[in-house]
Amino acid sequence: MTQATLEAKPPRQTQAERRAESERKLLSAAADLVAEFGIAATTFEKIGERSGYSRGLVSQRFGSKDGLIAALVNDLTDQFESALVANHLDDLPPHEALIGYIDLYFSALWQRPTESAYHVLLAESIGAQPQLRPLFAAAHDKVRDRLREFIESAQRLGTIPKAVDADATALSVGALMLGMTIQSIVNPTTDIDRVRRSVVATLRLALQTPVA
Repeated sequence: MTQATLEAKPPRQTQAERRAESERKLLSAAADLVAEFGIAATTFEKIGERSGYSRGLVSQRFGSKDGLIAALVNDLTDQFESALVANHLDDLPPHEALIGYIDLYFSALWQRPTESAYHVLLAESIGAQPQLRPLFAAAHDKVRDRLREFIESAQRLGTIPKAVDADATALSVGALMLGMTIQSIVNPTTDIDRVRRSVVATLRLALQTPVA
């Protein structure tokens, strides 16, 4: 074996890296299957086949189907949080970060298929899978907290009036975002981008935020 061959050989993954990679692939396979077939038809066997791992590894990683679904909801929520970081929202003035957060959320709804795993899971939590509701309630509480933090920070800087009820406004905006998610499931032809532009313009007017 030549020196060049030795140098070209990729470094061996650590156990932690292999575990993280397998979990990413398992969750990605689970998300695809849930989006295509729903929760009931998403079995450990199908996840193993889709991901290239064994059914036993799915069980080992997540324990039960409820454990898998909980991990999937958390992973999908984390993906949106990662998108926020990638778009540097925390580097913006808080009133612009608030608008940017809402704009990014609606843009994601507009760009991704409404049959996405998150939408399917959310819809099933309202219907056949009520045990999922606490997971979504916790995820939506995080959204409410982040929106409230943006508003309160902007109030301290004077770019949103102090008379605005930060918590009630955060809850209202979060409910609007959730409602549009449901709307996109019920009617996939909804013009989400048109709604996005209207919501951003209306929110700027209501909160009296300066236009960038």
